[in-house]
This record gives sequence, C-alpha cells and structure tokens, in this order.
Amino acid sequence: MDIVGLVVQLQTAQGETVEGEVFSFDTTSNCLVLQEDAAGGKKNFKILKINGVKDIKVLSRGTQDAMTTLPSINMSRVRMREEAALQQAVAESARIGVGVSSEAQEIFNALGKTLPVRWIQQQICVLDVLHINPPYMPDDVVSVIAGNEVMLNRVRKVLEGERRRLAKQAQQVPS
Repeated sequence: MDIVGLVVQLQTAQGETVEGEVFSFDTTSNCLVLQEDAAGGKKNFKILKINGVKDIKVLSRGTQDAMTTLPSINMSRVRMREEAALQQAVAESARIGVGVSSEAQEIFNALGKTLPVRWIQQQICVLDVLHINPPYMPDDVVSVIAGNEVMLNRVRKVLEGERRRLAKQAQQVPS
C-alpha cells in the first residue's frame, strides 16, 4: 500500500502528537516526511524517523494528489530567516548572566521588563549609566555619571519592590 498522500496522526515515543499529510516515505533511511498546513497558506515539513513513532492512525486520504516535485525555495529568504533567528538567539543568550545566582537573574529579568539592561560580568547595567553590584540590594546601585540622582533613586525603588516581591514569593513556596 502506498502511504504517500494519506493524512495521518502520529504519536511519537516522546509523547508528542503530530498530524499531517504523508509527503514521502523512504524505506532506506526509515524516514517519513509529513506536510503540515501553516499560516498564510504555507506548508511546514517534519521529518520523522519511523523507529521514533509509537502509533500511527490514518485519518483520511489527502485532499489533493501528492506533489511530484518540491516547491521552489527562496534561498535569500531562508538565509534572512536564519540570520534573524541567530541574532535573536545571540540576544537571548546575552540576557543570561554567567556565574550569577538565580535570584540575580530574576532581578535582571524583572528590571528588563521596563528598563534596558545588560550584564557586565556579574554587574547589572541599567540604561548604560547605572550599575547594580552583587548582592543586588538597593544600596548596591551606583551611577557611573554624576548628577543622576533621579534615575538612581527610581532604579533603587524598583529594585526594592522586586526584592519584596521575591521575598513574598519565597515565603509562599512550600519547602
């Protein structure tokens, strides 16, 4: 029986449920390619090793004949998407402090919701003009330029509020 064109629902060994139309099946590599409908009339393709599939249910025959050729791919768009994904991954990794406590990371994340922040080793740099040194208490906020009292006091106040929130949260967690 030819399975290309069947709409199937697969249960993977990891417990994931995947549904789509069988685009191709290769007995040599023991791989199944599923075509899934995506937003905007686009298609997504998933490649699955058959030995990682726990259960297969045939839902129906495909609504259209199986494609005989692959759709064209705009490689410049693929490269642009790849570059954007890499830039996003680099930006996200820069927001993770190295050698800092989970509490310090939570403070950084909370401040980062409303203020531009970045790590400088173990210091939290706020607005490129304030540094919060370990142990990240309100008195540990220092300005790198003079005459910055309003901003300094504002960040100290936000940090106090975040510290209260973390303390309250720690009290609510059963040990």
